Parts: sequence; C-alpha cells; structure tokens
Amino acid sequence: MDQATPTTSQTQPSEHDLSVLKSAYGRKLHNTDVTYMLPADLAEHGRLDVQHEMLKSAAGLYLAPEAVQKALSPRPDGSTPRVLDIGAGSGSWAVDMAKEFPNAEVVGLDIAPVNPSSQPPPNCRFILGDCNTSLDDASYENAFDVIQARCIVSGVPDYRKFLRHVLKALKPGGVFLVLEGRMGCFDENHQPLGVQDENDPKYSWQHKMVCLALEGMVARNDQILYLDDIPGWLKDMGDAWEDIGDKPIWVPIGPWDKSSPALIFQGEAMRQNCLIFTESVQPLLFSRGHPKELVQTWAKNARKELEELPYKQWAKRASDTARSANPHRNFGRVIMDRSTVTKIQTPSREHDLSALKSVHGRNFHNTDALLLLGYVARHLRSRSSAHTADLAEHGRLNVQYEMLKSAAGGLYLAPEAVQKALSPRPDGPAPKVLDIGTGSGIWAVEMAKEFPHAEVVGLDIAPVNSSSYVVPEASTKR
Repeated sequence: MDQATPTTSQTQPSEHDLSVLKSAYGRKLHNTDVTYMLPADLAEHGRLDVQHEMLKSAAGLYLAPEAVQKALSPRPDGSTPRVLDIGAGSGSWAVDMAKEFPNAEVVGLDIAPVNPSSQPPPNCRFILGDCNTSLDDASYENAFDVIQARCIVSGVPDYRKFLRHVLKALKPGGVFLVLEGRMGCFDENHQPLGVQDENDPKYSWQHKMVCLALEGMVARNDQILYLDDIPGWLKDMGDAWEDIGDKPIWVPIGPWDKSSPALIFQGEAMRQNCLIFTESVQPLLFSRGHPKELVQTWAKNARKELEELPYKQWAKRASDTARSANPHRNFGRVIMDRSTVTKIQTPSREHDLSALKSVHGRNFHNTDALLLLGYVARHLRSRSSAHTADLAEHGRLNVQYEMLKSAAGGLYLAPEAVQKALSPRPDGPAPKVLDIGTGSGIWAVEMAKEFPHAEVVGLDIAPVNSSSYVVPEASTKR
C-alpha cells in the first residue's frame, strides 16, 4: 500500500457520507455490509470510545506488549513501522497507538467513516474499505508490522479466509492481535448464565438483550460461535504462525467489585457500554421481526437492571495473539529449515522421474509446458519447452555462468545494492537470497560462498546438479 496516497482515504470523517451509510430504524447503518447490523453513527462511536477505555484498562492498549514494542521500535535504517487497525470504529485505538508510537504509521480501516473524539496525530490516517475484500488486494501484501482485529467477527463471514489475508498483509515477524466479546453474561463465579426462564427470580434482562443480539448476529453470520476455534485455526495454518496465545479477559458489569480502583473503573465503563448497547442493538432486533414495543420493553428492563445492579455479573472477552513466522510469499512452496538443506539434494538427482521425462535420449522437464527465457525479448513467446534438464545441459549452464560472470564484471549485478542488502545485521535475522530458475545451481552456490552469513535458496522445476556440493547456506528447491 502506498504510504502517501492510499487508494481510498478519509480526510474529513463524516457520519453523513451517504455512499457508505443508510438510515434505518432511526439510526445510521453501514450501506455495504449485510452481516454487520450495529450502527455507524456518532452515538455508536461514543459507545465504542467507552468500550475502548474499558478494554485499555482491562487488557492494556495492546495485547502482547513485548512483541508489539519490538515490532514497532525505531529502526536503524530509518524505515517506518506500520500498524493496521481492522474495524477502526470510532478510531480511538488507532489514535492512541499513533500517540504511543510516533515513529510508526497507523492506518485505521473501516467500512464506515470514522469519527475520532480527538484530533488524530499526523502519523494516523483512516481508510474506507471492507476487510473481507481489501486485505486481498496486492497493495496490502507484506505491508504491516502489527495488525489488530477488535470486535469485528460478526462482519467476517469466513474467518479462516480472513486469517489468510491477515497473514499475507503482515511482514515476517509481524504481530496479529484479536479481541472479541462473548455474547452472554456470566455469574460472579464466571459461569455462563445460559438459558433462563422469565419467571426465575434472578432472571437477567441484560443477559436476554445480549442473547437476542447473538441470535440476530448468528442468523446473518455464524462465525461468532467459533471464537474458541481461532487459536486452532491459526495452528492449522502450519508453520505460518509462531507464539500463538489466547486468554480470557473478565470485566465486571457494573462497579460491584470494589477490590481495586481498576475494577471499579472497568465495571462502570462496562455498565455505560451496556446501557448504550440496549439502543445500539435495536435495529438488529427489529430486522429479525421483533415488535418495536416489545424490544423497547426489553431494553427498558435491561437498563433498569444495569442501573440497580441486583446481580453480580461478568462480561468475558476472548483475546488471541500470534506472530507471523517465515516469509509466506514463497511461490507456493515451503522453504525448509536451514538445518535440513544439506539433505535436500545431492548431485545425482537427475533421475528423479517425478520432475523429468526422457525424450529422444535426453531428460526434459516433466512439469513445464511453457518456458519463458528472460534474457532476450524475442524469446518471450508462449511455446513448448525444448530445454533439457540433465547433466549435459547443466554443464552447458556452468559454462554460460562463467561467461556471464566475466562479461557482467562480477558474480552479481548492482554490487553496491546487493552488498548492502546482504550485509550482516545487528538484530540477528539472516539475509535471504532467492535464485529463480537456478539451473545447475552454480550461481546459488557461489553466492552462498560469497555471503556465508546469508541463506541462499535456488528454485527450479527440475532437480539441480551443482558442480560443487551444496554448502549449508545454499538450498535448492523444486
């Protein structure tokens, strides 16, 4: 994503942007999302501001603080760390993150205009977009060091797909933060209230309103039922994620727990959040066919309960954190761990029949029906490959390599840029080189010798027959 000129920028947030908002049931709702039915107006953004302060007290401004601080720390090369807040809502979290990390750029993404309660600092901006489609755009690829997704699951119809898009948008080592609300109330022992009878003397109208909201959300999108599965879904993506963690965050509904000033503050903030929510949820309930008078009676009873606090109840938040592991744009192949590269191939692999076929007494690629030769423009025409891939051909490529090394004045072009890119790094991660169409493997081997602290990967559709044995830092992949 271009940092200077975003595709769709919001310079003056306004709830009156008719292109993305619509009026329904007396509130302003999203005009582009059929799954998310909570409002997107100033009153709702006020609720989100209250919720933000409550969550900041209960969980900190951001989860996984050590990982986030490392990802967003100032860099010796002067490059700017980047944060993406998916479902920015009122913009409070993005604004606070931009103030906390003035060296970083913070981008808030939402399907409706954002109405921040304070002036965003210059390193914070907001973009109109749908996370279900925007993240798949090539401009988001490898663009962010930290991505947060807070309270958006009801607007994400395929959360597994969403996780793949998040992984694509994160830089290697980037941090992913998830915070979602459990739709239901819990008793003072953290046990769910479950199904209740209205004749029960401890019947909770607040719990009823939340359960009705859950029912309405599930009717449009059932992903909110699977919050417990998010850590498992991250693990199902193989080695793509590291340091996967999850933990519940408990907040009292009302300031009934006097054991600490923080819990008193959190409880009061949660109560105010719930009071406003009795209004915010009404368009969703109306859309489900519930009569207006009945909904308003439920809301009135819930507000009375929240004001009087006859019961000690808890609200639960589910939090998940993970860190992007190895680079994930690897041409669909898994890059093996460096400790195993010496076992990948030996010089005798020309007889791997899965990748080669014998035609007219020579071995050819068995998987490529179209070979594009990039050195000469006239060869960039679609045609059947007639290039061999055996020891004799690799011998020719070795001769060609020596010729090109002499003609080009060195092992690699742009020597200053290459040497700078592959110089040893004080923070430890090894520089990496990819040789696409490695052929005999000789360039990859020579590069690994030239830069012993770097990892060199040779990629080819046929087994490599290097004239020198593969050194530990050079691996060859098909």
